[in-house]
Amino acid sequence: MHYNGQGLEHEAEVVNNQQLSPRYCRLTLRCSSVAEAAKPGQFVNLLSGQYLRRPLAVATVDDDLFTVGIEIKGEGTRELSRLAPGETVNILGPLGHGYTLEGAEQLLVVGGGTGIFPLQHVLQKARAAGVPTLACFGFRSRQESFLLDELEEQSDELVVTSDLGDLGISGTVLRGLEALWDSGRIRTGCRILCCGPKPMMRSVAAFAAGRELACEVSLEEHMACGVGLCLTCVCKTRNPETEAGYRYSRSCLEGPVFAATDVIWD
Repeated sequence: MHYNGQGLEHEAEVVNNQQLSPRYCRLTLRCSSVAEAAKPGQFVNLLSGQYLRRPLAVATVDDDLFTVGIEIKGEGTRELSRLAPGETVNILGPLGHGYTLEGAEQLLVVGGGTGIFPLQHVLQKARAAGVPTLACFGFRSRQESFLLDELEEQSDELVVTSDLGDLGISGTVLRGLEALWDSGRIRTGCRILCCGPKPMMRSVAAFAAGRELACEVSLEEHMACGVGLCLTCVCKTRNPETEAGYRYSRSCLEGPVFAATDVIWD
């Protein structure tokens, strides 16, 4: 697929390929058009030898460079994980609707798995804007953790949890959130920005609702075109103007970021 509407198609040079853990790697790409325009929560669609492109969140930006994180799951992501410095890759982007940072008195980012990557961009922009941040990230285990030093440097305070209990707080990110709440470190007016597995985001949304905190979630739905044409990535969101009370929203266009209160999780 070669889509050049709105000037979204670019050739990006691979500058670095870093193995982060047995399942994750990070590509540093050079493309000034994406680096200059990308907002936290947006993504790019990378072309591989497979039929469909692979959507990857923009993780960090530095001048004309940006990074994306890859979880190696199938042939497409495996192919992308083998890209070497000096090679080029065709991309569409930046795509999608990102997080809301404006007007926040404090930001709390909560993520797991590939959901950690877009939240790095949030932390980067928040620091530049002088917005205080907390970060709570969950991993399966110490062995599968990544970027801990970098995440600690990017956030004002970092809490880490692990399912196996061998890193940070034992349990899910909810245990970390409860620790932050009970210690009074989450301020009134804090905004939670979340990305990761759907069960995790659903529980974080419930945590926020129970404490009357604003919350936005980034839905990691399966995508095909990435530009709103194919309707592969639709999800149910509340809409009181329809008879059914909901609509099907495109994660690649109206999302991937939605207000948590708008998402119908069932």
